[in-house]
Amino acid sequence: ILVGLTLLSFFANRPLAAIGSDAALTIRVTGHQWWWEVRYEDATPSRILTTANEIHIPAGEPVRLLLTSTDVIHSFWVPSLSGKLDLIPGRMNVLDIKADKPGVYRGQCAEFCGAQHANMGTFIIAEPRAKFDAWWNDQLEPAAAPTGDEAKAGENLFLKRPCVMCHK
Repeated sequence: ILVGLTLLSFFANRPLAAIGSDAALTIRVTGHQWWWEVRYEDATPSRILTTANEIHIPAGEPVRLLLTSTDVIHSFWVPSLSGKLDLIPGRMNVLDIKADKPGVYRGQCAEFCGAQHANMGTFIIAEPRAKFDAWWNDQLEPAAAPTGDEAKAGENLFLKRPCVMCHK
């Protein structure tokens, strides 16, 4: 039975290993209690982008994820794209993924990491390369100034709260 399970595991994981290191895009994913920090690496420092919880990738292209944690052990799991991989504080793990077609792929932290663990989900959004590039460029633009009294009041409230330390 053990030999059978070993062989089954080997052949089931070969497609994951076959992606290899030819990824044109590297994304650093850091697990925090209870959210995902997503940093899109780029050779040009002004094009480095950091978001939270959603991971955008170009469909049909290999992507390298560098996975780590800042606090406790997390487990990155997007069942439709990959197996589970633990994120251990102070250690970097590598996961190569590829979404063959555009779509939204649901992921979840699969390691109990505290009181809000159940809310530590993620979405990988795979889109055609042109749409992905447009999204990235749009994210690099400055935020629009609030218009209207309610929006301005909301901005003032946000800037006075501790949330602004992470959500700049």
